[in-house]
Amino acid sequence: MRAAWRDYTPYLRLYRSLKLSRDTDALCDVLTHLIHAAAMDREQATKTAIMAALTGDLGVTCTLMDAHRTGTPLYDLPDVTASRSGPLAERASEALRHYARMAKSAGGFVTLIAEQLTGDAEDDYHSATQLFASAPGSSPRKARAIARMLAGCAAWDWNCDGRGALGTSLPSIAHAGLSLIAPAQPAQDAADLFTLLVADTADSLGHPIGEGLDPHGVAETLASLQRLSVATYYVGLRIDQMQADLIRAPHTPLTTQAWASRAAVLPHRYLGEKNGWYGPTPGRKTVFRDTGHIAVRRAPA
Repeated sequence: MRAAWRDYTPYLRLYRSLKLSRDTDALCDVLTHLIHAAAMDREQATKTAIMAALTGDLGVTCTLMDAHRTGTPLYDLPDVTASRSGPLAERASEALRHYARMAKSAGGFVTLIAEQLTGDAEDDYHSATQLFASAPGSSPRKARAIARMLAGCAAWDWNCDGRGALGTSLPSIAHAGLSLIAPAQPAQDAADLFTLLVADTADSLGHPIGEGLDPHGVAETLASLQRLSVATYYVGLRIDQMQADLIRAPHTPLTTQAWASRAAVLPHRYLGEKNGWYGPTPGRKTVFRDTGHIAVRRAPA
């Protein structure tokens, strides 16, 4: 029997909106198309996926990978902080340099990663996250993002979707989102409530009996719900931020392809370059907090 969730309907609407907009997976979806369109080999695809997950910036990724593909060694690339400043960019640069040194010693990123694998899908996922978390400047959260990006974009075959793939607990922002809809006096701990929410979400969406639901999608929805409630997010923000990142990036062959890949895989009603806006729209962040309405982009009449 379903728990007495608070605000379950807005949560479920947000889950559906994120799936329809593809905002949560926008970077991975665009990058996957870009890798295939640019005819990258396994080594190049792996490097590109690592860089995108580490920086979260498609413009920076394209700029650095274009320089690398024309002959600059990865460990000699311009610093990530050349276009972004602050401690997050500095840590990304530090981690990238460390990964490059590890890969150089191993004979390449594909060899470096393959040496960690046993063929067991869940064990391989955890081995990959441990490898990437070991670098100075990285973290378990960032390592999980890299492993998921590698699975989604570079054909690394490991299981990212088990409950254990989220780590020992929910990310703090997803935990805060869970508290928004959890019963006032829950009898279960957060892990049990999250498991119940995954099952209830699958049931609400009509998933056939026996078919699971990706827990990462539920965790992302909880995190987005928390951000909506404090006016730091709206559906489509990641897509708009990607547009801003590409506008800021120098014009290169990969950035040109990135624009084409956006148009190929993302809903056109969410693309500012097709509808006349440029980057994030700050006013949309306050809509849910002020009205309880989840604002989505509508197709032009």
